[in-house]
Amino acid sequence: MSKQICLQEFDDTFTLSYSVKTKGSEKPEFFIPVSHMLFTLDIIINGHKLDSSNHCVERILAALLNSSFWKSIFFDIDTLATSNSSVSLFLKCNLFSDILGDFKHANNVASIECLHLVYRYDTPCPLVYYSCLFNNLQYSLTSLMLHLEAEYPFVFSFYGKHLFEINYQSLLRIFTELSTPLQGPGEPDRAEMLQLVLEKLQFFIHTKYNTVELMKECAQSSGFKLKPGSPISSPQPVGNSALPTTPKGNFYDKPTLQFDQNDNNNPYQTMNVSSGLSSQPVTSHKDIRSYAEQTLGSDNALIQAVKLPQDEDVNEWLAVHVVDFYNQINMLYGTITEFCSPKTCPRMIATEEYEYLWQETNSGSSSNVPPKKPISLPACDYVENLMNWIQNFFDNDNIFPSKIGAPFPQQFPNLVKTIFKRLLRIYAHIYCHHFHEISELGLQSHLNTSLKHYVLFSKEFDLISRRDYGPLEDLINTMLKS
Repeated sequence: MSKQICLQEFDDTFTLSYSVKTKGSEKPEFFIPVSHMLFTLDIIINGHKLDSSNHCVERILAALLNSSFWKSIFFDIDTLATSNSSVSLFLKCNLFSDILGDFKHANNVASIECLHLVYRYDTPCPLVYYSCLFNNLQYSLTSLMLHLEAEYPFVFSFYGKHLFEINYQSLLRIFTELSTPLQGPGEPDRAEMLQLVLEKLQFFIHTKYNTVELMKECAQSSGFKLKPGSPISSPQPVGNSALPTTPKGNFYDKPTLQFDQNDNNNPYQTMNVSSGLSSQPVTSHKDIRSYAEQTLGSDNALIQAVKLPQDEDVNEWLAVHVVDFYNQINMLYGTITEFCSPKTCPRMIATEEYEYLWQETNSGSSSNVPPKKPISLPACDYVENLMNWIQNFFDNDNIFPSKIGAPFPQQFPNLVKTIFKRLLRIYAHIYCHHFHEISELGLQSHLNTSLKHYVLFSKEFDLISRRDYGPLEDLINTMLKS
């Protein structure tokens, strides 16, 4: 059985296909891993398969070896396997080692011996950016794990395997006791009991305890209200992960495969496809626009996503999106707070041509009090003030009603325009003064997609004007045309 995930960025195509090799039942209803499961990955660029000695492959292998993902789903990396693939590993699963005898009774259980992945990168360009290769592989692997979680929950599901560990023995004992005759000889059929246990567990995994369902549950419970404390007012250290970490002990903090790009290699390196391994740095500020253009994409998905759905209240639609963009920018800026301090960024600027001043609002209600004079602030203070100012509106039920169907104030659209105009300044500061850090963290695709979504939505509802674009005018025009 084989399936594939495909991504398109301009003329570049990224495809991750996978297949599994099984043994056991010909018509299995359940799958478990063998004690030592083989994991292989082929990396193919324009038809050329990279071998295990390639520097790019070595970095991917290091990321896989160091990832906490495997342990979270009860796999230990036992040994490096020998094969013709770019990457080959043996994954040892301890979860089923003590109960393999139980599965011998079942005729509807198969074991997965090998998971084989093929990652293809096809591009007309002579140069391939390492970070682009890594980011799209990481994204594809994350999508792949959602597929594997649904198809093989007892092999690849973080939640499913933990549910199995906690409940298997107790459920087997309960079903056995309930099926044992109170009087007389006879024992329940072992295979039938196993079938009942696996059916029950797999039902709960598919309907409730999986990544997609838990994400839906989190989204439904959030509403417009945001959790107190943000990465801006309480910055977290930036680690090796490509995304900000969540607190330890959070049940929803499911580990993913992350590529560590904080090594001694230039994060802006490229691979020359025609010559195999030669590289060329991209380090000057003038390269930002051309580099950003490579990760924008050219499909119509975002264009369709911003349009007002039929029968949807426009204020409700604006409210949902202003909260969503607030969270996106909060996350993106939170990843570089370590590099944005009063010392490194003493003013809130976007190039030397644009400085954004902060104007405190008067606490009194008297209209006779003149407005306070705008002042220059360090970028981090400006951003924190702005986000707190916006948060106060979110917390006001008269402005952002939490009850469905409650009316919005008459001035709501104008307020949204002001918020959008000011949030764009954070994008501008990140692009002009922290794009290198964003690239080092592997977040340039996230940043570019977020801004493109932002400007498409703003254009759809006329929320920001051209004069607000500032130093991002060329980049925004490119996004609107692509």
